[in-house]
Amino acid sequence: EEVKIKGAKDCVAGAENRIKEIVDDLENQVTIECIIPEKYHRTVIGTKGANVQTITSEHDVQIKFPDRQQQQQKEAAEEPEEKVQSEKSDIIYITGNKHKCEAAKKALLESVPISEEVNVPYKYHRFLIGQKGEEVRRFMKTYEVNVSIPQADQESDVITITGVAEKVADAKEGLAAKVKELEKEEEDRVLRGFVLEVKVAASYHPTIIGRRGVTVTEIRKKYDVNIQFPEADKSEDVIKIIGYEKNTEQARDHILGIVSELESH
Repeated sequence: EEVKIKGAKDCVAGAENRIKEIVDDLENQVTIECIIPEKYHRTVIGTKGANVQTITSEHDVQIKFPDRQQQQQKEAAEEPEEKVQSEKSDIIYITGNKHKCEAAKKALLESVPISEEVNVPYKYHRFLIGQKGEEVRRFMKTYEVNVSIPQADQESDVITITGVAEKVADAKEGLAAKVKELEKEEEDRVLRGFVLEVKVAASYHPTIIGRRGVTVTEIRKKYDVNIQFPEADKSEDVIKIIGYEKNTEQARDHILGIVSELESH
């Protein structure tokens, strides 16, 4: 059979090429199977069918998932073939040009969620979870994955991330970055916890503290340290300065400067 095309030369050539493409697709049209466990079909389809619609559009194919209701009816009526029917419920049919079908199949398989385990020191888990689970929920929303953190009584380091491969890979990188951040914070807490003791006669303590604590408050703020005095009734002379080592030394020198002035009078 012949098809006659009338019109401008350029338009005719374009129409002819398009018709040939359509004929080629029809002549090479195939239906292939893509086996994905039924429990993952909802994820592969995506919210309101968004994922499968994208794959269908990008690869110019038709994708048919098994009818769940029909499948359940068959399984109920043919119990001896339950295993066979269960396997059939995993089969997705893709129709279109062979090469396009293979590309669509690849895209479908890449949409199947996977689970990967990541070792994160148990001591960091509570920070990853956050107050009432806020942090982990934010993380899951950001990376579009599910994160399973073991119960506290298990004291396990293993965290499981579930989602499509690409999202899981991104989430693992995000988790690694978060762990590094927590490690730095922990290291900082250790550094900030440096304790320097300085002996100052108890009789000078009230002056260093100042009226209503004004003097010692100024020292604390200036050097970003915490200063602990012994209880007044114990007459002890050791003052503890807590913070970064360099800061504690500067605060100590400030305090000793006050002592020096007091002793010179």
